[in-house]
Amino acid sequence: MEKTTKTALRLVLLVSVIFTAWFAINFKLSANEHARQQQLGNLHATIYPTPREIKPFQARSDEGQAFTQQSLKGHWSLVFFGFTHCPYLCPTTMRTLDAVRDQMKLQSQPLPQIVFISIDPKRDSITSIHRYVRGFNPSFIGVRPSQQTLHELARSFQAIVDASDVDDNINHSATLFIVNPKAQLAGVFHTPHDPKVIASEMRLIQAKLTV
Repeated sequence: MEKTTKTALRLVLLVSVIFTAWFAINFKLSANEHARQQQLGNLHATIYPTPREIKPFQARSDEGQAFTQQSLKGHWSLVFFGFTHCPYLCPTTMRTLDAVRDQMKLQSQPLPQIVFISIDPKRDSITSIHRYVRGFNPSFIGVRPSQQTLHELARSFQAIVDASDVDDNINHSATLFIVNPKAQLAGVFHTPHDPKVIASEMRLIQAKLTV
């Protein structure tokens, strides 16, 4: 009887130790997650609680190669929708993205892939897109989708693109889309854009948003 009682006490003690350890670990994880969410919640960027899926698509890069959802995997990306005939918004945003990379280099940060998606496939040829994006930075990637693929991409990214215009201008936003290494939409940078702020926040986003 005494032996049975001792065994029962040992089991109770073991269960108590396991429960205490489990509680402590989960409390620490919860605290860390809370701190992480607080940090991300104070950003200029809008970070989605759950990353959003980008539907598979087929397009061409400015080098004439296939550019698909797979091309967004394995690294962080900043994606911008624009067109080469854009008079002000696009060149301003592209210069901002170039400045973001310069800031991140100064801070020895991992550099995100910069992707420019043309919203004017009727006028923007692969050659003109190549000349346009490389004029801002040799590492920038230009993408030319078909008109149908453009509509699908705009829906996936929830990008504002008014492609119904027949004038030289096309209504769109300067939103920068943050894509994680799983090719999921992690969040956005809305205007106004400050290269130093974007560079600093990308460092935090890349460090805190594990995928």
